[in-house]
Amino acid sequence: MLERMTEQMKAIEVCLDAGLIPYLEAADGEGKSTFCVALADYRKSGCAIMLGNNMDPTDLGGAIFVDKDGNAKRVPVHRAIREALKAQAEGREFIIVIDELTTIPLVVLSTILSLLSEGYAGDEKLDLRYVKFILAGNPADIAVNGNPLSPIVMSRLVKFDWKADFNFWCEGMQSGDWCPAEEGALVVSFLKWKGETDGNGGYFRVAPTSEYLGKTRPTPRSWTKAAIALSMARERGASRSMNRMIMRGIVGEKIGQEFADFLSLQEHVPSPREALDNWETVEFPERSDLRYSFFLSLASYVSGTKKMEDWKAVWRLIGRTKDQPCFDM
Repeated sequence: MLERMTEQMKAIEVCLDAGLIPYLEAADGEGKSTFCVALADYRKSGCAIMLGNNMDPTDLGGAIFVDKDGNAKRVPVHRAIREALKAQAEGREFIIVIDELTTIPLVVLSTILSLLSEGYAGDEKLDLRYVKFILAGNPADIAVNGNPLSPIVMSRLVKFDWKADFNFWCEGMQSGDWCPAEEGALVVSFLKWKGETDGNGGYFRVAPTSEYLGKTRPTPRSWTKAAIALSMARERGASRSMNRMIMRGIVGEKIGQEFADFLSLQEHVPSPREALDNWETVEFPERSDLRYSFFLSLASYVSGTKKMEDWKAVWRLIGRTKDQPCFDM
């Protein structure tokens, strides 16, 4: 997937290669940590995530260890440092992701500055030729117990106002890597059915305003959770009302209800897998809205599987639409 990185994603990788420290700031649910892990995998690098909101000074500053000869040493506690030390000893790149940066206790922030500037974690020295850093966090005004980052901290970083790229996210949803491919394709189909093209149409994401205190809302993360939940609901034979409750609980009352209604439409059309396996005989829906939903789901599913036999089957199926009411769809 990362072969098709957006310009912003490529810029982040340039910073890593230059030894600079990217800071990804975004609202919750935008896939910051997911991207970082995917980037590490793409680069064939090791990776560990440190969560700022549950760190203490010993994680990076180290706990005092006294050996049998009475020599004292500050030993960092967090496993990410141990894994990074092992990787650099083997000559491998390792990416440390420090997430929830704006929720880090101030007493821990100073140890992070030492780590980023000098590569020291306690008395351990990280080789910055091999160990890279990416920082991520929510804007301080919406973070849980958020603290604005001081100019001294920001001067060490390259800030990116991060937003999940809609097309990149759609590709991930349909790939089967983030959620079951068929349910991911259904979610993508719904969003495109509602007119989403760049992720700013009001269905893919909604800003975390005060209106949503104590409420769920659509975000890239919540839609991914919806696909995962839908797969399990289907496996358990969940009823329409159960699906409705689950979806409203994940992406919010109004849009969850609309998605549940969309899922009800799917009961009247063959699943993408069924249609592809029976492309010679599958019947096209008679109603125009069902036909549209059917072909949209089919296109999303095949875009995700990227299997030659699926591409062949879908084009043969499309070939059958000649002289049918759905020919121009």
